[in-house]
Amino acid sequence: MGIEKLTDKQDKQDKIVGMFDDIASTYDLANRVLSFGIDIQWRKKGCDKAFEILGILGQKELAQVTDVATGTGDLLIYWKEQAQKNGVSIQKYVGVDPSVGMLEVAKKKVDLKKVLPKIGGFISKNYEAYQYLPESIEEFLTTEMLAQELEEAGFEMKYTKSFSMGISTLLVAQKK
Repeated sequence: MGIEKLTDKQDKQDKIVGMFDDIASTYDLANRVLSFGIDIQWRKKGCDKAFEILGILGQKELAQVTDVATGTGDLLIYWKEQAQKNGVSIQKYVGVDPSVGMLEVAKKKVDLKKVLPKIGGFISKNYEAYQYLPESIEEFLTTEMLAQELEEAGFEMKYTKSFSMGISTLLVAQKK
């Protein structure tokens, strides 16, 4: 059971999404352990920076927050906490992710307000997913490419910041 070489972009995308579906229930703790917990700080800093850049703190109401590649929904949960803490009413929270498995975990976390953590390949028993992940990362869009696609889709880039030597990148964009 090795890593198969996929040439078609859709095949690669399907393989990656399938792997995230497979590890969804164990993703959170794996992420915490593999990032030494820094992923929590990335999300908090990202949300706080978006509040600052978009001037949300001066607003009483915001129509919608959308988290693209939401995974298990941690960032949306933090958005909700920060909005409540700062007296900002956000009408709608939207998490977008190609992995149905990740979205199911996110929905459970939001509905039940609990975290479902486990650890990477060891607990998920899907070593292939964690072996394939570094290779799949090479297929991701660069920050510049994603920013360009967002701008072409009618968004204005407000801010980008790389965390932990590029392991994670925050992009804040606002619909024009």
